[in-house]
Amino acid sequence: MLVETIEDFERLDHLLGRPSALGITLDLGHCVCVEENGVVRCIERASGRLVHVHADDMRRGVHEHLMFGEGELETAEALRALRACGYEGLVAVELSRHAHAAHEVVPRAIEALRASELREVAV
Repeated sequence: MLVETIEDFERLDHLLGRPSALGITLDLGHCVCVEENGVVRCIERASGRLVHVHADDMRRGVHEHLMFGEGELETAEALRALRACGYEGLVAVELSRHAHAAHEVVPRAIEALRASELREVAV
């Protein structure tokens, strides 16, 4: 991929002269998988250019889209960081490898996000 990390985006943004129309779609699972400084730091670094968020769970170093709770993403922490940076856009669940089981996966994802949001609000 041309842009795999926040640093890659920043480099491309610089090379293109920092065009205001260039934004970033941040994949929270990819932040877990490839970024050194964690999801919260990724959200903070991307916040000024953040236009869309993909949400899934992953494990460090393994590019496999997992259901929330099966990897290392701290979902409540990520939601808190998105709110703190002022992000009000869509957070799209990305479980493309689970499409065949959408009737099971969608309700589980909704339940996991709601539970994380409750934990986020309670903190």
